[in-house]
Amino acid sequence: MVQYLMSENGRRVCDILDQISQPTAPFYENCVAKEIVRLLKNCTTHPEIMVYSDRYGNIVANYRHPKADLSASLVTVAHMDHPGFHIESANEDTAVASIQGGLPRDNRLVGLPILIFRNSYSNKGKVTGFIDDNKNSVNVALESKWDGSVSNAWAVPDVTRFKIEDDLIHGRSMDDLAGCAQQIAVLEIIAREKPAVEYTAIFTRAEEVGFIGAVGACESGIIPKNAVVISLEASKNLEGARPGHGIILRTGDRQAVFDVMVTELLVKAAETAQSKGVYHQKKRMDGGTCEAALFMACGYEAGALAVPLINYHNHGDSAVEAEAIHKADLAGGVALLLEVADIMQTEKRIARSVFLESRKTAFYKKRNMLLKGIVE
Repeated sequence: MVQYLMSENGRRVCDILDQISQPTAPFYENCVAKEIVRLLKNCTTHPEIMVYSDRYGNIVANYRHPKADLSASLVTVAHMDHPGFHIESANEDTAVASIQGGLPRDNRLVGLPILIFRNSYSNKGKVTGFIDDNKNSVNVALESKWDGSVSNAWAVPDVTRFKIEDDLIHGRSMDDLAGCAQQIAVLEIIAREKPAVEYTAIFTRAEEVGFIGAVGACESGIIPKNAVVISLEASKNLEGARPGHGIILRTGDRQAVFDVMVTELLVKAAETAQSKGVYHQKKRMDGGTCEAALFMACGYEAGALAVPLINYHNHGDSAVEAEAIHKADLAGGVALLLEVADIMQTEKRIARSVFLESRKTAFYKKRNMLLKGIVE
């Protein structure tokens, strides 16, 4: 399956990312969700795939081969939202907007043009300054007179929606529409190749303001307890994790170190993929927190892949700017996930408790041999 992806040079996953790069903010993911559902319709013609929304507004796509060993259940998770604004009040010419998520809270925000949405109504504005020293809300000068209620009104920075320049993809919301695009690309290929696995892709809501959709997915039980859960992210590029050098095997984030078994599974898949020209990096990405930390806290065996991200949360050097990722890193994540699926359909998984016990036994055996040598 990796050969198929690379022969296409990642064009399909880039095309998917272009289509789903719609305006989005926490709790206002409908534009993105609509495009995701439209693209997934191509997969639902296959009887093995079911697509639905849960009561938390997450989109769930489940593939189950009739011969799948359910001890080999694979779940990936990516979020549909990105930092933005909620419109709290408005008069004819001005509005007050609360900042949702990790946009810059300094002078880079002042003068920022924004796009405002409310059902079919839209407007434009410009941030003129912060409301107070807490910098949680801003004043906005409106381009057109406000008409009606501010209920369900929200806004996004008016920066590049999507553009490919050289090998970089620039866009307002690469975090985490890149992960969403990877999930759709994997589903499309799995639908055709039909590996003997169970694979579930979950597109979550409101990650940027407290993992709301991911918490709901844990509480609702849509994630099998015996699943390998892999969070897909676009994460702030750090020393040793640079754009264009490969998808990152994320061993942890700011809050947690991820499951050793899942990391070893990703390492094995990455080594196989690298023999086919798909490169990777391995690092604890502690520039932020991702959904894998939540899944670990809820008792799941969880790990993560990350695409190195330029201008994390639109933090440009001197202004609010589009984020950027490398095409090869985006495509490499799809290739690596397909290798994981290949591994999981041919190898029985070992329960984490059994694996850790074997590790402990091996450690004590080696220690005892060393002690024996010292004594003798």
